[in-house]
Order: sequence, then C-alpha cells, then structure tokens
Amino acid sequence: IAVPDRAEGVFSVAAGQVVVASSNGLHRYDPARKVLNPIQAPDPIRKVTAVAQAGGMLFTGTESGEVMAYEIVAGRPDELRRYWDRPINAHKTQVTALRYDPAEKQLYTAGLDRNAIIYNLALPKDRDIRNHDIRLIGFRKWIWDFEMVTGPQGTYLYSADESGTLLEWVTKPSEIHRRLGEFLRNEASRRP
Repeated sequence: IAVPDRAEGVFSVAAGQVVVASSNGLHRYDPARKVLNPIQAPDPIRKVTAVAQAGGMLFTGTESGEVMAYEIVAGRPDELRRYWDRPINAHKTQVTALRYDPAEKQLYTAGLDRNAIIYNLALPKDRDIRNHDIRLIGFRKWIWDFEMVTGPQGTYLYSADESGTLLEWVTKPSEIHRRLGEFLRNEASRRP
C-alpha cells in the first residue's frame, strides 16, 4: 500500500475500516478498493499515537499528550470538523489508547504518564471539557492499551499496563452503584 508520506500508526476504527496515521496527517484505507484516502480536517493532524471512532465522532491522541475530538461530516467519512475548539492536554506524555462509548457519551484516554481519564461528552460542549475529567488510579506502570467489551451487564473497559496487570473497569453508573451496594452489604455483615 503506497502511503504518500511516512506511515506512523495503523488503527482499526470500525468493521473493515482502518485509519493510517502518517507524518503529515490521517488517511482512511478502503480495503475493498485498496485505496488510501486522505482525511480532511480543519487543522493538520500530526504525530498521532491513538485513534478512536464511534457514533459519528473521531478522536486523536498525540505523542505530546494532546487529545482532540472531531465530528465526522454526515455522509463523508473522510471529512472532519472540530468538536472541541482546541485540543486538551490530557496526558503529560504520549497517549497510548483512546476508546469512545457513544451510548454513555464517554471518552476514555490512557497514556505513558500512568493516567487513565474519563471525559463526559454528554455535558455541554461550550463548557471547558478539562473541568469534567475523572482520573482512574491503580496503575503502577505505563498503560499500554484499553479495550471496550459490551456484555449482558453493560460495557466494561479492560486495560493492560507495562507490569502485565489486567484491570476491569465498569463504565455504566448503574453497575458502579450495584457493585458499591454489594460491597457495602458484604462489609456491613462482617462488622459487629
């Protein structure tokens, strides 16, 4: 596959779709026609280390720790418009993984800075998104990857870090409350 400039990353974004990050931007690979199409964005998208696409949105993470949100222009998957006015400085170093849950309108980011962050995109987008983050703790090493899995109890987020630790994160508030209730009932029964 001929890339017009240096390929730096390949990301599976949907069934049968791939986004290729190169030194000068993003491209969408069409495997049926074996064609690489440039993705049109309002600003150059460079040094991309993570991509997530779902629910008409595309997110990029960079080697400097910035995360940007774009809306996919209706009917034109290779054209983006800004969802946020500017990128957010989500991590102190490289973004390693992004996942977006359109049902819950939550963006999950992970980085080499040992942080994982949840952004709530259901909040009004004219408000400063940086005020609406939740940091997940429990990581002793760099976070390599996230994967979202939907099951009968809701959506779960699995993460793997450099130490080989696999963690399961509950993403639905109702499931978090259920587990917290179970924990409190169990703890209360053990105490006099």
